[in-house]
Amino acid sequence: MSVSQEQEKYFMEGNAAEIQRLSFQHEVLKNHIGALVLAPVEVSKGGLRILDSATADGLWLRDLAGNVPADNTYVGTDIMEAYFPPESDWPSNMSLTIQSITKPWPVTWREGFDLVHQRFALPAAGKSGLKDALSGLIGLVKPGGWIQLVEADHSVFTGPAMGELFELVKDVFGAMDVGYDHARDIKTMFQDAGLEQVEERVYDVPLGAKNPDAEMGQKSAHAFTMGAAGIVGAAKSTPGCTFSAARLDALKPSIERELQEQGGVNRVYVVWACKPVVED
Repeated sequence: MSVSQEQEKYFMEGNAAEIQRLSFQHEVLKNHIGALVLAPVEVSKGGLRILDSATADGLWLRDLAGNVPADNTYVGTDIMEAYFPPESDWPSNMSLTIQSITKPWPVTWREGFDLVHQRFALPAAGKSGLKDALSGLIGLVKPGGWIQLVEADHSVFTGPAMGELFELVKDVFGAMDVGYDHARDIKTMFQDAGLEQVEERVYDVPLGAKNPDAEMGQKSAHAFTMGAAGIVGAAKSTPGCTFSAARLDALKPSIERELQEQGGVNRVYVVWACKPVVED
């Protein structure tokens, strides 16, 4: 493993509880969407190089590799080395390395991947760095290869507590100069970047009591509540946040109760596109 970038700040703590949250989130999304890759990539044919940016502990890659009997190469990147499992636990065809989407990618990786995947990480680039971050990811895709991004639309909610959380997300992200509404713009950004065969699907992932699968309902409520707690924690240390301490302290239990009693939704955009092959 090579550590090529300085570790950056991530407002969710890099601990076992956060890994569990990400694991539950992964399970719930996979259960609802039905697949890890929606882009028309023949992953099972083998010989592909696949990158998962913001990979955390590499769960998305490990799940994909475990269900595809093919000799592909899997590369995961993240800013949190603490998330990486011991190298002895990595599959032989997988590697993990420190890399931020806000930093230059290794030159040797340029146009080196058949599929580039990223989930819930674009806001980390900040408003001013979004264009460069997206350009960097696209630059990793081989001509004829695919990029797939997954982002949440925080503007969709069903109950007052979830609405309160949306207001907090706007408040905190705004104070940090971070975009909170990228999901709806990805398709246009891909088109403006010259990508082809751009496709978009929108999923309202049921949370808590709204999920017809009881196990997924519990896991989704737990994961979402933990995520809300992380945002509340960030808000308490963010200058310019307009929420009072009392309002912040009341939010997590309100969301937990609302999800258990009436449920909610998490709107997710999955967008994919192909990098054109330039004829000589």
